[in-house]
Amino acid sequence: MLLKSITPRESEKIIKIDRFVFTTFANIEALEYELSLGIKKIEAINTNYYLKIGGNEERIAFEAKIYLEYLEHFSGLVEKIKAREPLSLSTLESTKIRKILIDSFSAKTKDWLLDSSRNATYYTKEFSIGGVVL
Repeated sequence: MLLKSITPRESEKIIKIDRFVFTTFANIEALEYELSLGIKKIEAINTNYYLKIGGNEERIAFEAKIYLEYLEHFSGLVEKIKAREPLSLSTLESTKIRKILIDSFSAKTKDWLLDSSRNATYYTKEFSIGGVVL
């Protein structure tokens, strides 16, 4: 059985963005969550003041190492990100479906090999994704 025929299962989900399921096979080391409360410090001569400016901002970021066999499950991901539209989001920590506006994405190709025909190929790709939870 080829690994390409294995499809991601919802029960193995760590993160799901739109239709793209990042499972335990994606080697996600951490899921970063940041909550910014919009509090600004204003320094004065005698005392400091803290002002609440704007609303709260929640951010999620993670890195995933995808093996070549699983890359087909992520075809179309970059096009969805380029559209700059909110995408559905669910994580292992929450069953609640939310929206994410991805504002940072990078991909790195790693782990090069030479095959028997002396052609260079890689077998992992690392995605770094971050965005604001709406």
